[in-house]
Amino acid sequence: MFCNGLLGSLSKISPITLLGIYIPLSGYALWVASAVSGPAEIIGLATVGFLAWTLFEHVFHRSVFHFWLNSKFQSWLQFTIHGVHHQYPHDKDRLVMPVTVSLLITGLLFWLFYSILGQPACAFTVGFILGYLFYDMTHCSIHNFDIPHNKLGQLIWRQHLAHHFLDTRNGSGISAPFWNYIFWTTILNRSKTNTDEPKPLE
Repeated sequence: MFCNGLLGSLSKISPITLLGIYIPLSGYALWVASAVSGPAEIIGLATVGFLAWTLFEHVFHRSVFHFWLNSKFQSWLQFTIHGVHHQYPHDKDRLVMPVTVSLLITGLLFWLFYSILGQPACAFTVGFILGYLFYDMTHCSIHNFDIPHNKLGQLIWRQHLAHHFLDTRNGSGISAPFWNYIFWTTILNRSKTNTDEPKPLE
């Protein structure tokens, strides 16, 4: 899959490892937030943070994971960060982003949140991290379990599977599929196919 053994190893991560890192991290952020904010403010900011994640998820997935390719290097980069998942969608070790990458992004985003919000950024980040965990656990469930019987679960499952096997350029919202309708990127009930994913380079 990867010519570089180290790169291949770094691309693997268990969802349990992700939970083991980010649950304590969100707990610490909640503890810091409780020192400067009351329960109502924390709940409000965390809710906004959770919703902010859903928008970030859609935009990041669409613009970073599936950016338009103009060179061989870009093709390699896209395959490394996300295309490998589309090549092997049921590889249980590659369903979540490696923590070496996600922690770097988390740190940069927290710096941005703190620059804008100040101390309330901690409560906001709690919701943002919980949104991230909800997204990743939803994604893992889609690739590991049968489609659920409830309508919302069926919408989420079918939208993401359509993203994989019908149109990889659209359907970027996974845990919050309503963004696909807001941005006109829903792909359910389509007949055309667009699965132009970069292949691993020799």
